Amino acid sequence: MVTPATGRPRGRPRGSLNRSTREIKAYAQQYGTDAIDTIVAIFRDKKADLRVRLDAASKLLDRAYGKAAQPYRHSGNVGNYDLSKLTDDQLRTTYEILKLAAPDHVIGDFD
Repeated sequence: MVTPATGRPRGRPRGSLNRSTREIKAYAQQYGTDAIDTIVAIFRDKKADLRVRLDAASKLLDRAYGKAAQPYRHSGNVGNYDLSKLTDDQLRTTYEILKLAAPDHVIGDFD
């Protein structure tokens, strides 16, 4: 954000970490390998409870490949508009109009 009077940026840039967060992150990262080794050991322990092993497997996969995308459910209401009142044809027409008006990266071609 820019200060109106001076035109200079104020505060920390958006998304940057403050000093204590950077220090904690750097400290924790030195244990990253040990933590992953512990998760693998729990996953491989045949005597451990199955739920604990599955949780370890899930955490390991999250770190290896990232978390799975969560499905997005929408109520049908957009702002003050209730799209559930439209017919299929009206929805298709609305979609085509919005597709023409939106930048390419916002609404893709899902047909």
